[in-house]
Amino acid sequence: HGRWLLLEGHDKLVRNVYDAFGSMKITVSSVNTVLVKTTLPCKWFSKQHERHSAKFHTVRSKWTGQDGGAPLDVAWVNELDPWRLELRCVDGTVFDEDFPVEKYALSIPNMHDAVLSWPEFDHVDAYYYDGKLGWEYSRHSTTFRVFAPSASVMNVVIYNSADGDWGRHQYRMRRIMQGVWKIVIQKDLAGKYYKLLAEGDDKRLYPGVEVIDPYSRCNTAHNGRGLIYGHENTHVSDRPHVRPEHAIVYELHVRDATIDGAGGVADDGRGKYVGLTQRGTRYDPFHHDGHVAGQLGGSRMMWNGESGSGPTDITTALDHIVEMGVTHVQIMPVQDFDNEEWCHGGDRYWWGYMPVHFNSPDGWYASATHTAARVSELKRLISALHDVGVRVIMDVVYNHTAEDSNEYNLDARFSFNGVEPRYYYRTCGNTPVSINNDNTCAFRGMNEPRCGACYSNGSGCGNEFRSEAPMGRKFLLDSLLFWVNEYKVDGFRFDLLGLIDTPTVEYLTYKIKEVDPNIMIYGEPWTGGPTPIAITDKGTQRGKGFSLFNNTLRDALRGSPFGVDENFLMDGGCIDHIKRGILGSIDEFTDTPFETINYIECHDNRTLYDQFREYVHHRSDDIVYSESDFERMSRLGALVVLTSQGVPFIQMGQEMLRTKGGVENSYCSPDSVNMVRWGWKAARMPLVRYYRGLIA
Repeated sequence: HGRWLLLEGHDKLVRNVYDAFGSMKITVSSVNTVLVKTTLPCKWFSKQHERHSAKFHTVRSKWTGQDGGAPLDVAWVNELDPWRLELRCVDGTVFDEDFPVEKYALSIPNMHDAVLSWPEFDHVDAYYYDGKLGWEYSRHSTTFRVFAPSASVMNVVIYNSADGDWGRHQYRMRRIMQGVWKIVIQKDLAGKYYKLLAEGDDKRLYPGVEVIDPYSRCNTAHNGRGLIYGHENTHVSDRPHVRPEHAIVYELHVRDATIDGAGGVADDGRGKYVGLTQRGTRYDPFHHDGHVAGQLGGSRMMWNGESGSGPTDITTALDHIVEMGVTHVQIMPVQDFDNEEWCHGGDRYWWGYMPVHFNSPDGWYASATHTAARVSELKRLISALHDVGVRVIMDVVYNHTAEDSNEYNLDARFSFNGVEPRYYYRTCGNTPVSINNDNTCAFRGMNEPRCGACYSNGSGCGNEFRSEAPMGRKFLLDSLLFWVNEYKVDGFRFDLLGLIDTPTVEYLTYKIKEVDPNIMIYGEPWTGGPTPIAITDKGTQRGKGFSLFNNTLRDALRGSPFGVDENFLMDGGCIDHIKRGILGSIDEFTDTPFETINYIECHDNRTLYDQFREYVHHRSDDIVYSESDFERMSRLGALVVLTSQGVPFIQMGQEMLRTKGGVENSYCSPDSVNMVRWGWKAARMPLVRYYRGLIA
């Protein structure tokens, strides 16, 4: 009668095992079961004391609805070990994301009641949600989902207007499985605007800043609000049938292609998406546009009077693309980037290579910024190109964003870092070991613990997107599929593809080609600085379905962008590199010629014409080159690119000896430097026709 029991997992002496009370933690383990972790072995409290009864005996315990929900009978399914067991609901209740786990507590004899919850993991990379994120609209309700496992509270904030606080209402979301937050707002929210507001214990990471949803599809500005546009039904014509091995890629910038007033594009379309939808545009040699006329002077060059043509017969913009006979147009970045969309001038516009939001078109090229015009007008552009048999490739910059690695700069916290800080970027915390044995931490020595906050900067722009993260990889796939399915985009050119890890590139390529095997995936096999990962370099693409730019052939043809080296077009040198390039680089880095993108000019570095002039300026020999020589060298370069094995690539204006006045990197230069001047075409029609003949 004087015996006392000391039980493992219990902090008090008891007379009888049934006098002990333990605690539990209950989490959903599958759509049908929950996992119970206890501090005392549950088998002690079975009414039958045979050992096997702990595994098979039905425990008549109850789920108690905390908010008026009906109690649910549960059955003991499996004892995983003395302190862990699985339960299921007798009535077959399914624990999906709409089951209100937070409203139910479990009661088991001799255990303190515990509230059901979704599992939480110590490492953020253990989370993976395979459902839809962002917003889903119907006339009666709109559903929002956000991945933010580290947040303690997540809110969606609704506004009636694009700015100001009119109609502001904050809705608290509920946590569901795999670190995702969800809310269904039972209203018609079409035409409303929204942002996200996360809260957490670390006020440096969660400083109370509203940010745009990473999955927002239409923003008012890169630092504005997301627009819930409801159903957007602008028609996009079906994709032309062009196999990748027959592709001829033509790179252009939306603004550069149509901003020249002499190009005949209507004033409300110049520099806009809709400017590239207009047919029947022709060069006007008598047009003078004072704000873009400058030292280059191309717009007022005289037509050369070639037989069979006159000034009114010289096509521009979309009609020029059709005339050239190319199969694919590569459009420089139109995903929402760090710029001032309200600015109508073209003095500085950054080209679009500092992206902020990947699923919203940029509004600078649209007729309005606070509506869904950017969505409908980009669709119209793509549809217009499809209508003339041309496929559309988007130039995408998924390797980094414009968010500041200085986390105290709240003006540059736009999206990803506002919902799950540091997750979407490589840091010395989540990528502590460099493949090249570089020190990934700016504040600690090689053998010291990482600080966890240093951002990798292989992009040269402040951060790197962590493509290998489970939800980072999912975001990339979701984004690409969105553009493919919603806009019928036909391919993607990846800026600094080297920073997207190779397994992810291979996975994305496979999944995208499931939609259409003729979709093209290619990119730059280099980085903008040191990175901790093994880069997607030349050779890594072998047999994986994607292609890479062949800078070896480019440099052999025209010389390196970074010096004055011997080259083929000006010196007749680099013969071996030229021969290997003509054969599709199968003796260098490809398995098939399709894996190489052959080019001598693109938006980066000098145009071919400016490269020629740069070489002449810096050469120390006595060779004299004339304008006619430059044209002949351009013809030879085009001949190599357009007849070699591989995918040929040319920049718009290359066929006219386009110049940017010698500017080496015109990403922030004004229209007077960047625009395509249609007077060049008038002056060099023989060269244009030569290119067109090679393409045909």
